[in-house]
Amino acid sequence: MSNFLVRKTAALGVIISCGLGGAQAQPDLPLACFRAEDITGWKVTPDAWSLYLRVRNGRLYRLDLADACRGLQIRGVRLRFEVRRSPDLCRASDFDLRVEGSAGAGSCVVTEVTELSPAEAVALSPSVRP
Repeated sequence: MSNFLVRKTAALGVIISCGLGGAQAQPDLPLACFRAEDITGWKVTPDAWSLYLRVRNGRLYRLDLADACRGLQIRGVRLRFEVRRSPDLCRASDFDLRVEGSAGAGSCVVTEVTELSPAEAVALSPSVRP
């Protein structure tokens, strides 16, 4: 499991630092939300088109990205989620995802947020399981 550090930054957002490391949502499931400070770990897929998040209570989410976000594959990068309207992260439009590290900073556009079912979480490859 990767090491991580969560710390709040002013009222604007949260930074998550951790090491490197596809399921479909059921349309009838209720919308599940979480807050950036609930994130306990993350891993990016080898193609950098998706990001898996682990939040408190062991829930897993997949964030699909508009483009490959290669900055996520650099060791020691930090994720920064800027808070927009509400501290609750529920839909892709709620995410303002920034990647920060020694090589600079960039952003990744989130296009879809999917909470994995327990069966999908168990089936997830260890290489992308946060």
